[in-house]
Amino acid sequence: MFSVFLDEIKIGTTKLENRDSSMGVAFGKINIINKEFDYDFIKKFCIENDIEINFDDNNQKLISTRNISNFKIFKTSNNIEIESEIGCNLEGMNEEGFQITVLGISNSFFEKELL
Repeated sequence: MFSVFLDEIKIGTTKLENRDSSMGVAFGKINIINKEFDYDFIKKFCIENDIEINFDDNNQKLISTRNISNFKIFKTSNNIEIESEIGCNLEGMNEEGFQITVLGISNSFFEKELL
């Protein structure tokens, strides 16, 4: 299990249930614990922090972002932060939830902390 923070605010947890060590990628659904973290919050955060949005559908409350360097992901068992050379992307919608993708994880870190 992993804790997901945006800046210093814990927004939820994830299992990062999908992982590919050869590509240095891990992703999974976020179990939101902070009720304020929704489509409107994400869109406003991206606009205020000049974060590129890949896709945005206000009617469906669906969004996909580029790199959000403000995300921090910690392994809950030992509180070690996932070292990402690229950062994290976010996608999803209010109705179905959101998924986080961590990109650029080194093979050595992957093997030590994620396998």
